[in-house]
Amino acid sequence: MNKVKVLIIEDDEDDFIIMKHYLSKIQTVEYDVYWSNDFDHALEDILANEHDIYLIDHFLGKGEGIEIIEQVRARSIMKPLILLTGAGNIQVDEKAMEKGASDFIVKTEVKVDTLERSLRYALDRYQQQRYIQEQERKYRSLFELSMEPLLILDEEFKIIEFNNAFQSAFENLPKSPLMYNFKDLF
Repeated sequence: MNKVKVLIIEDDEDDFIIMKHYLSKIQTVEYDVYWSNDFDHALEDILANEHDIYLIDHFLGKGEGIEIIEQVRARSIMKPLILLTGAGNIQVDEKAMEKGASDFIVKTEVKVDTLERSLRYALDRYQQQRYIQEQERKYRSLFELSMEPLLILDEEFKIIEFNNAFQSAFENLPKSPLMYNFKDLF
């Protein structure tokens, strides 16, 4: 059985205990549940990179969970961050998603199956993002380090990007390819 480390960032101990109880009822995955109840240390807890997924309360006494999400995403951390709130509010939902939340859960509407699905989907999307980034790095490296001249064109044959080998083959090109049309080179 898989083990997933979950950090619940919640200033209300009762809400933490309820969420932990729901997580213990999920049969498909075993969750190791951890708790942080301090807004000021929440970002540090996430930056420690010791957990797989984060459930973040919307109101944390000194600040909002959305602020934490925004700060985490500003540091290009892509781990799943799910915002928990006491009441459904479309504006909060939209703002959370705009700032980079993986999902939005209303605590009063939580059921074991909906929580399990939200966690599973968020973790799956995170794994897909990591795979895409890994492939992108690999192909970017192949493009940049290739000894063969390579370039990328748009639909009008304007050069969008080229590698160093292409730059060497066409020595008169400036560093910025955007000014040239491929047809102009020949």
